[in-house]
Amino acid sequence: MATSMSLTARILQFIRGALVSGLMLVVIVCAQAQARQTTQAPDSIFINVNNPFTEKFAIRGLTSTFPYPILTTISVLDEHGKHISGLADTLDWVGPQERANNGRLVREIWTPLLEFYQSDSTLPPEPDLYQQVRDPLFTEIRELLEVPTSTMLVMDMSESMQTVIDSVRDALEAFVASMRDVDRGAVLQFSDNNKIHIIRPFMSDRQRLQNGVNSGIPKGRTALYDALGKAIQATRQETSARRAIIAYTDGVDNHSLLYTPESVIDSANVYRIPIYMIALGDSLNVEPLIQIAEGTGGIFFRAAGPREMPGIYRQLSVLIKNYYVMAHQSSDSLYNNTVRTVTVQVNTSAGSVRGRGTYYVPGPDMSLVLRASADSSAFFDAEEHPAAMPGDTIGLFLHWRNNGDFSADSLTLDLRPAWPVAAVDSSRMPVHAGSLLRWRLAPLAVQSQDSLSLRVIMPDSLSPDSLLQIFSASITTRNEFPGPNNFARDSVVILHAQMPP
Repeated sequence: MATSMSLTARILQFIRGALVSGLMLVVIVCAQAQARQTTQAPDSIFINVNNPFTEKFAIRGLTSTFPYPILTTISVLDEHGKHISGLADTLDWVGPQERANNGRLVREIWTPLLEFYQSDSTLPPEPDLYQQVRDPLFTEIRELLEVPTSTMLVMDMSESMQTVIDSVRDALEAFVASMRDVDRGAVLQFSDNNKIHIIRPFMSDRQRLQNGVNSGIPKGRTALYDALGKAIQATRQETSARRAIIAYTDGVDNHSLLYTPESVIDSANVYRIPIYMIALGDSLNVEPLIQIAEGTGGIFFRAAGPREMPGIYRQLSVLIKNYYVMAHQSSDSLYNNTVRTVTVQVNTSAGSVRGRGTYYVPGPDMSLVLRASADSSAFFDAEEHPAAMPGDTIGLFLHWRNNGDFSADSLTLDLRPAWPVAAVDSSRMPVHAGSLLRWRLAPLAVQSQDSLSLRVIMPDSLSPDSLLQIFSASITTRNEFPGPNNFARDSVVILHAQMPP
């Protein structure tokens, strides 16, 4: 394609048709954060929203933290790949009832804004970000404001690149030349899995970065996923407001040993680093590249030939340096091991675009142990178990621990006996008896543990056919969804005066 306009039109057409049925906005977040893009407009506008930051990201007096303020960077581009300005204020944060630089109320431009659980969209009860205690705020960052960026340039140097590498280098050189003094860049080149090298670590010296781009000879195979994994580990150390990885390839990964597309996405989302993927040529399988870009909050581009590469890198240069930031309060302030989905819609004169993404909120990590004891023991299926006669007393011991980094609130401990319990002698009396014993427990601090013991009497009415009686227990907290590590069980062999044959 000869012009940047036709390049962008083709990119938008490809993304709209091949990615997600018109999805054109991506929000990524912490952690297992999968991003999707959505559009309600034609080719006139699209949005790229990067990971909401819950820590260590500061801009214009606000430092991102959970539950407030969670900061999210958003790029809004027109059909030519140019930044759409005026949707907030370039000097300060503006709230719902304030006017953006284009004269419209912020609430009219950015709505609806929602946050809910990925696993259950009905929770929390009030997902509307405008209904939280603190209103969402927006600000606009422009290239001239010189907010620093850090970009890792990943270069495919496999043998198949020999005929086109010079043209690709020209595109990367131009990208480096567009960097400002406050920006930092790095260059990683890869071919085989043992030939993945950071040619230039992160620096602001544009000349040295360009020299790195022009070094090396294409040869070997393609270890793309391992190269992206190494790029993530280097980029995660950067503290710039905008961090990104831009990678191109002209072939299919055929030599990675450590990473898959899924593990690349997981790793990038942990550190909130979007990956922008460029497929060079028409013959390669682009699905893994789309998966990586979409799953990390980046954008997938396809260049039919090397002549289209400069236009793509120009568009990325604009996108990385010009963007909006949203500061919002989470609709659920609990640290509870959940993935949250954030949806954002922006309404402009060119159309409306809505998208969604996810971020992870850590929480407690509970573990539970249940042990049974009796005066006798017996073997069942070659395993030794406590054993008792009907009418005997069985001892039970429960031990629980919070292994996580956050306090466990409103603990509930449930014990399900093997039979309805008529009499219980417990160090802490349960609130229910019969088929379920339940204890309401005090919050448990980080890395703390607790326990209780009880005795139950076996009923006289147990059938002689009863052999193995299983006790099960579970512990839940208000701020942790039950998991496999929150369940415990133990069993007792029932001895009868006359054992069945």
